[in-house]
Amino acid sequence: MNRTQTLSQIADEELLSTQVDEPVKSSQAEQAIGSKAALDFGRKTRVKVAVIYALTTVIPLLAMFYIIQANVFLRRSTDVTWMSFLALVALGIALLGGKLMKEPWGKLGQAIETIERLRRESDPLRSAAHLEASDEIDRIPTVVSHLVEIAKKQMNELKTYSEEVQLLNNRLRDANEKLHQLSREDSLTGVYNRRYFDERVVEEIARTKRFGREMALGMVDIDFFKNYNDTIGHPAGDKALATIGEIIRKSIRETDLPFRYGGEEFAIIMPETTAESATAVAERIRSAVEKHPFQGESSQPDGLLTISIGVCVLANECHSKEEFVSSADRALYKAKSMGRNRVVALSED
Repeated sequence: MNRTQTLSQIADEELLSTQVDEPVKSSQAEQAIGSKAALDFGRKTRVKVAVIYALTTVIPLLAMFYIIQANVFLRRSTDVTWMSFLALVALGIALLGGKLMKEPWGKLGQAIETIERLRRESDPLRSAAHLEASDEIDRIPTVVSHLVEIAKKQMNELKTYSEEVQLLNNRLRDANEKLHQLSREDSLTGVYNRRYFDERVVEEIARTKRFGREMALGMVDIDFFKNYNDTIGHPAGDKALATIGEIIRKSIRETDLPFRYGGEEFAIIMPETTAESATAVAERIRSAVEKHPFQGESSQPDGLLTISIGVCVLANECHSKEEFVSSADRALYKAKSMGRNRVVALSED
């Protein structure tokens, strides 16, 4: 009984020591010390209660059970009245012990609750983590909404990048086309250059033969151009070349292709063109050059800067670029030998 009262007093004292009128802020180290003291108290209290419970309840019950067993099953010559008295005493002690232990057990439960509270206060991070874990489901809509916003932002950025890439591709394509055009163009005269002539004339010959159509080639040469350069100067000669190139571009048809063949020579590819039509185009070019006033042309033998043109129509026997150009050259040489400043058409039928 004294031990039970002592345990009750200890529990009361420890419980009162843990109650406070208002919260007091303490450092994390002080909270850890309070939690350790509470845990030590709980451990000691459990041991004391277990010992008292064994002395007042478990042992009397075992003694009563042994007495009844010895009397009933072993049938020893023991006085039944005496044995029954002892059994009643043991039962009374057990009941009294259970009643006496009721209050200490209640104190112990309160002490354990106090210990748990102190443990949570001593470890606020763990408690916060527990609360955060319990709020995860509530946070899901917010997190999903945030992810959707991020995805939209990235999609907008990707769209912007795609538009910029498309713009750069368009600029690159335009630059490539311009570079390709420049690679085929003669920078001085503005007509196509010799390299593109060599490529295109082969293509046109093959196409004309495949479809059984006609094609003409005109070779143009400036009359006495060396004399013009030597007399007036190369800058004037370059200007004259540029002017004649412009006249050729303006005088030909949309389907015709002008080229600077080399030096003061030009070539004109005229697809699907008869000898008569090619001669008419060549005559239009010759007349425009003759009528144009060039710087210092009075120093020329005839007092004018003129051109001679030889025209050739593609023959069935012509199978290569060299043969076709050679036929046009023969017509040009004939125009030169006939006095220059004229057009001569050579048919290869």
